[in-house]
Amino acid sequence: MIIKATLADPTLPEISRLIRIPEFRQMAQLHKALQLAFGLTDSHLYKFDGGIYYITNDKLGITDDKLKQKQQLKHWDELSPFEQQPDFRHKTLKMPAVLLMDFFSNLTHATYVYDFGDDWRFDLEVVDIEDPYEENPAIKVLDVQGPDLLEDGHIEFPALVMAAYEEPETILDGSAQLAFTTPETANYKLFLAKLYDYSY
Repeated sequence: MIIKATLADPTLPEISRLIRIPEFRQMAQLHKALQLAFGLTDSHLYKFDGGIYYITNDKLGITDDKLKQKQQLKHWDELSPFEQQPDFRHKTLKMPAVLLMDFFSNLTHATYVYDFGDDWRFDLEVVDIEDPYEENPAIKVLDVQGPDLLEDGHIEFPALVMAAYEEPETILDGSAQLAFTTPETANYKLFLAKLYDYSY
């Protein structure tokens, strides 16, 4: 599965990361990959919002009223195999147990929110679905657009981005007040976090 994560700020140039992640991987691993790819430090709460389901740091929740009603009436035959899991029925399914193939089974778009104070929001788009049986467990950053984000720096970030793009020589000589990463650098971070394997 290839997912494009784009910072949801139309006032700025595109800031995005294109990430290849097998659909049998856990949503917790997607969260970690996004943190590393965008230069964040995983120091705050986060949320994946798919409309019907949402995932916070430690659990999965349900926002769809019809699905809630089916659960309350115990109409298990109307639920998907994923929704029929005993833990899901009682809404205690833990975050690490949720796989990408389950969360994105009927989705092509979702929202990722990090740090409910700074409120970094990202649009997630599934741009390609690869063979789920492909024997390659590696997570890989394929493309990088724009700088890394600033942990606890949401307020000053837009001005720093615009200043860097107005004076591109500061990006080239490294004097910009932002870090501009590359796929190679991002993948090295994934390697250190044991999410990327250079043998693939």
